[in-house]
Amino acid sequence: MLMCFILIGISLLSMLAPVASIAVKPLSLSSTRVPFTAQITLDVEVLAADPMARTLTLDWYPSIPALDCAASSPVEYDLYMSHDILDTTSPSWAVMGPYPPLFQINSTTMCQTLSQLSPFPTFRTVTKLLVSSPETSVVFPLRGLSSLQDYPFDVYIAPMIVWLIDPKTGVMTSPNITKTYGIAVNFEVSLPVASTTLSQSGITYSESQLVLTFRVERSIATKVFVVMVAITNWLTAVTFTIMCAAAIVYRPHRIYSEMFVLPVGVVFAFASIRQNMPGAPDGFGTTLDMYSTLPFLVIMTFAGLTLILLVLFRRIKDHYASEESKGAQDLEAAGRDGGTMHAGEDTRCIYVPTLKQDVGGAQSIRRLAKSSEHIPSSRTSTDATCTPILENKKGHLAAEVASEKPQGDQQDSDQEAVEEKNQGLKEGQAGSAKHAEIVATIDAAVIPKTT
Repeated sequence: MLMCFILIGISLLSMLAPVASIAVKPLSLSSTRVPFTAQITLDVEVLAADPMARTLTLDWYPSIPALDCAASSPVEYDLYMSHDILDTTSPSWAVMGPYPPLFQINSTTMCQTLSQLSPFPTFRTVTKLLVSSPETSVVFPLRGLSSLQDYPFDVYIAPMIVWLIDPKTGVMTSPNITKTYGIAVNFEVSLPVASTTLSQSGITYSESQLVLTFRVERSIATKVFVVMVAITNWLTAVTFTIMCAAAIVYRPHRIYSEMFVLPVGVVFAFASIRQNMPGAPDGFGTTLDMYSTLPFLVIMTFAGLTLILLVLFRRIKDHYASEESKGAQDLEAAGRDGGTMHAGEDTRCIYVPTLKQDVGGAQSIRRLAKSSEHIPSSRTSTDATCTPILENKKGHLAAEVASEKPQGDQQDSDQEAVEEKNQGLKEGQAGSAKHAEIVATIDAAVIPKTT
């Protein structure tokens, strides 16, 4: 019992240890690479990523670090984002310009919100996800080409530019990122690029725009799960193929139904798992499908069909073998029963060869036995088995004679039986020479001579 608990504990530890490393971690970034002081700061929360729709959903929480509710002139800014990166489902998306701001920041409104204990001001954006390819390397350099076909190793980027405009002066300034958090389920979202662009005003430079580039890829847990399913597919296919090959090569090997029922059931199970993989595209066609799912289904289908046909032919062969064995046993039983027949009854013998004789000899014996005359029941042979068929002197089967006897007095029946027996003894003695000649002819033609 103690050993069982120890094994369970070791198994749990071995399973829980990798969880910390493969769990999805929230987006974390405190500021840009080069810190600067901004009039407006932004907190960013990641909500969802959808590679199928190519969208990234974010919530933004603007704030004023130096908020002074007693100031005579309020702080006002209009927040803009590059319109080309916005998706049509974004709340601030517009068909034609001039494009409205994503959010209007006013210190007076924020002070009223704080006094009423209302939630912080927030707005939501739905931006486009771009496929990482050489065409997007100007925005954010990535290695190679990645698309949805590379599932689960596809990588996407979401570049965006954010800026502020003072409606009173028209001056463009840059907000700053102070905090990022949030998790997109089954995705790792990172912010490798967060910088600002500078604008010159006389001899001074100021931050005018905030450049952000989000990187979206599958979580480590998703990658591990998909790879493990692919490895399991191949292990199952190889195992089933080996079983099928062993059943073909080793013919005496008995095949049980459980040998192919379980693997065939696994085919449908893995097909269902493929359809329910996290974030997987519908249908087949990814690189993983070409190297795992489709070959697995083909191998399992052909191996299962081969094994089923093999089982069918084996059972047909066993059926005919059992029928032949049953016929041989019936012949042997009839031969043993021949020794118990009454003297004087005539017997037609069919000699069945022993193991030393071939199949052709057995067929010749059957033909000779059919054409031979009655042989006395006293005839025995050590090299063959005699199968008797009882007949009376009129050539009818004794069983038929017995069944056709009229119902009469018991004494009359016994008297007739005694007379018939005596008559048979006389006829047997008279034809003994002829019977001996027939027996000698059959022995010379059928039963091989021993040296």
